[in-house]
Amino acid sequence: MLPQKKTLADIFAYEHNWVQSYKFTYGYSTVIIRGRARNEQRKSMNIPPSRSVEMVFLTEYDQTTEVLNWLRYYQSSLEQVVQVPLYHEPIRTRIVSDMFGLSVVTTNDISYYKNLQDLSSDLLFIDKSWVQQPTVEAIASVQNDSITLTNFVSKHYVGRTTIIYPLMNAVITQHSIQHITDRWSSVRLFAQEVLDVSPVVGIGAS
Repeated sequence: MLPQKKTLADIFAYEHNWVQSYKFTYGYSTVIIRGRARNEQRKSMNIPPSRSVEMVFLTEYDQTTEVLNWLRYYQSSLEQVVQVPLYHEPIRTRIVSDMFGLSVVTTNDISYYKNLQDLSSDLLFIDKSWVQQPTVEAIASVQNDSITLTNFVSKHYVGRTTIIYPLMNAVITQHSIQHITDRWSSVRLFAQEVLDVSPVVGIGAS
């Protein structure tokens, strides 16, 4: 069960339902130039790719209305920039004990995580035992098997029950719901990255 008071972090902590499709795409912008032979050529604008993601997660029936109210609110204005976790780059820490107060988190091999290495500036910490609520920590630097945080880990996360995801700034462009059973609903969410913008609403904001 999620905590009673929901935040965006609580909603995204449901995590993607891998029985359903998960789509993550990069969009590279180009400019059209005209060459000397008067033929058109396309040239990269040399900016970071614009990313988009489609995810699906399950919610318990008595929590579905509250989750949908959140999503409707943030989708209603494309100026509501939020932080969306990238579930295809899960980070497992090699620390098995309490991480509270640490500034360096040792991890699995993350050298091939492009978003974490090059594009993300924040992380979502999720306690799979639900002793601690989800929280966001800022990244100072990333190595192949460790992450240095800007500040110390702010909550008592036990390494063996914690999973971490990189975040991206995005707007929620679309969502839908399907009632599966009397207890469970499936929520599909589409999000599009917003470049060079700080989140208007932090993922942990109430």
